[in-house]
Amino acid sequence: MDHSVIHYWEKKLDKEFIETMIGEIGRKIEELVDYRFSVLDSTKFTSWNINLTEFHLLIRVGEKTVYPSNILFGSESPGRVSKKILVSGRGELLADSWYDDRRAIREMFKQGYKPVVKPNKKRFRGRYRKRARLLYNPLEFKQRYRKRSIGESVFGSLTNWFGDRLKVSREEVMRVRIGSRIIGYLAKIYIRYSFLLLVFKNF
Repeated sequence: MDHSVIHYWEKKLDKEFIETMIGEIGRKIEELVDYRFSVLDSTKFTSWNINLTEFHLLIRVGEKTVYPSNILFGSESPGRVSKKILVSGRGELLADSWYDDRRAIREMFKQGYKPVVKPNKKRFRGRYRKRARLLYNPLEFKQRYRKRSIGESVFGSLTNWFGDRLKVSREEVMRVRIGSRIIGYLAKIYIRYSFLLLVFKNF
């Protein structure tokens, strides 16, 4: 296919389509692979003209694999991000202090998680925030929160695989390229576990 045709369609795909597609693949993988805990985090990739595109990932961490379960593009408030990206889950959800927001933590509880959110020292109010901070004593919290780096390894894998600077200038094309990378990452995991499941069924 000619590059001009690919570039044409890259400009036509909207971010909601990419977010939905990644969410669906993440859900399919979740049906195959169990997870121990989740991580909510964000990063920014750089375009050719040094503009930044931010995206948030909901990441599942299993015994032998780490994979994005959902994505949200853009810079929004922690509460709105949590409302849009979180899907029903279980166990601990680890997040840094940017997500220490009353609405965000309420949504974490609502979706079935135990929030392990690094406290923002300037924020104290909120019933759900207080409830989250009472889940663990400081030592337990520290032990659990340090596992967040396992989930963050997804960003490192994407950077090592493709680099963190994309040779495009348009924001919408940046989102498509980032989404394509994540879909490729998820496809490898899905194919691997689908194959293993097929092999075990034949024994």
